[in-house]
Amino acid sequence: MSPDLPELLTGVPLSGFEPQDVREASEAVRSYCGWHIAPAINETLTLRVDRGRGAVILPTLQLNSVTSVTVEGALWSASDYEVYLGRTASIDLGRGVLPRRVVIAFNHGYTEAPADVIRVVKSLARSGATGSSVRVGSVQISSSTGTTAVSLTSLRPYQLPAVA
Repeated sequence: MSPDLPELLTGVPLSGFEPQDVREASEAVRSYCGWHIAPAINETLTLRVDRGRGAVILPTLQLNSVTSVTVEGALWSASDYEVYLGRTASIDLGRGVLPRRVVIAFNHGYTEAPADVIRVVKSLARSGATGSSVRVGSVQISSSTGTTAVSLTSLRPYQLPAVA
């Protein structure tokens, strides 16, 4: 995840938590889920086109808006593509001759972190204060009890599905 992302738990009361523990726990949750989750941000990404389907899958589970789609340097109008919202958000570019990549500007993320995400981050941050270690996704953080399967299960609704 980008170090320039806003705090995951913006606006959440965190008295009694060490800021470093909250940052590490937030990073672990974002890494495990595969996207930033909250707050809503504007992002511009160059993404691969699934040329068989003529679609681009956006790395988000909460698409708020698409600002622009640029294909081979040309800005497409909103009538040139179709946005689909399902388990993941995608943009259908049609079945014509398609490039390998497109540049898409969009706004995504929840306005505030969902309650399940807040609970897991706080649990990890609380555990982090005790000094042992746990791995969540590709991130290793401090913990005494580790992250239980139950707490990771509560993150599944926010986890990006694997895309081939």
